[in-house]
Amino acid sequence: MAANEVSSMLWLSALSDEMTASLEAVCRFYKISRLRSGFTLLAWGNCAGDLVAAYSIALMGEFSLAFNGLVAGQFFNTAVGFSTALMTVTWRHPQITVFANGWPSDISHPLLACTVSTLLVVATQAAFSVVDLHVRSPLWGVVLAAVYGTFFIYMWRNTSADVPNQQATG
Repeated sequence: MAANEVSSMLWLSALSDEMTASLEAVCRFYKISRLRSGFTLLAWGNCAGDLVAAYSIALMGEFSLAFNGLVAGQFFNTAVGFSTALMTVTWRHPQITVFANGWPSDISHPLLACTVSTLLVVATQAAFSVVDLHVRSPLWGVVLAAVYGTFFIYMWRNTSADVPNQQATG
């Protein structure tokens, strides 16, 4: 049984990697800015495995496992994934200054929008635990989807320009 689960996870990871690479190529071909492609197509490709796994687990009736896995997975990606990438770049290439003139405004604006949207989702989920202990209403799902929809529209309208070269020699 465990071998099947590991095999399934490896296949989901491989499919997710292929989807991400294909989407990146499409974005380059159509000259879609890296910011736009990052928060839409590439994010969706990276999360496809998580989506399928959480949906499958929820269908089996393990809602708590699916919810906790999604929340912990995104926290892990942000806290450990970004820090590991940053450490790898700086250790392998100590002469590189990641952001020579400080944090680029082209990146800080979308990150602020992501932070605000994340806080709205966390506040909504906190409201789940206080207002509707059994989460019987599909309205909660609609609220979360509306937050994402608003985030998506806002980001799409405000990220048409590409980010300038993000690495400079120090």
